[in-house]
Amino acid sequence: MRFTPATFTFFLFLIIGGHVLLPVLVAASIISRDVHRNPILISWIFAWMVYSVSMCLLLYSGENLLYSQPPRTLCLAQAAVNYSSVVLCTFGALMFVVNLWLSIRSIALEKAPCYANNRIWRCFAIIFPCAIFLIVLLLVLLVGSAHPTEVFREYASFFCSVDLPIIRGVQGFAAMALFAMLVFEVWIAVLLGQMHKRKVYLRKSGGPASYHLCIRVAFFTVYILLAIAATVCIWTRPTRGPFESFTDIILSTVPLAVFLCFGTQRDLVRAYVCGILWVWKRIFNRKRY
Repeated sequence: MRFTPATFTFFLFLIIGGHVLLPVLVAASIISRDVHRNPILISWIFAWMVYSVSMCLLLYSGENLLYSQPPRTLCLAQAAVNYSSVVLCTFGALMFVVNLWLSIRSIALEKAPCYANNRIWRCFAIIFPCAIFLIVLLLVLLVGSAHPTEVFREYASFFCSVDLPIIRGVQGFAAMALFAMLVFEVWIAVLLGQMHKRKVYLRKSGGPASYHLCIRVAFFTVYILLAIAATVCIWTRPTRGPFESFTDIILSTVPLAVFLCFGTQRDLVRAYVCGILWVWKRIFNRKRY
């Protein structure tokens, strides 16, 4: 397989972010006793791992990405997982932000029940994006199989697409979830402003709702908007030249951005250090004996 600098950079970001750092984040959240993360957040992070895998399917196949079209079956499978993983990530983000809104709302209203801790709600927030993922996956596979000539990889692109109106509807469906997420984030900002006037405050860090978490969500939202804008540029108006490679690379950095926003808190950093020291001691002791 031949690699240009853009190709190498694209897959490097995906592998570092989605294949290395995010699995480490999930493992630390599950294994470490000192790290406590909401299952909704963990499921959303796992969604970005699925996204990074979908983007790398052509790399795994060993096909020449620059000078030939991949096999149609592989191309359809990659496109199906790609579209469905984008929907999974978008709706996972919506569920996470709604959960944060529920937590802050219960604090703002003081006596309101905190639905964010309800098991039924948590199960729904985890299962609902997965159900949509499976529906979109099957839809793209069925539609792509019925119209094989519309399944292809654009020139200089790193992933396949399906050029049909119903697939563009899937993209609009994901955009609706993104818009709903923005509405809830604005609502959160309004609640925080009202709480500040009444001198009701969140924790600075830790807990289901904190100022640090709100700031991290806000930073990631700004970044994801740029990435979604890049996605729209690719899906609606494919171009030839360096700009297309640049937008692809922006998409490949999103898993890394997820790690930087939600995987760099102090408790997680301590868990990473402890894990590295544990692995180091195991390796050192084996060499010694």
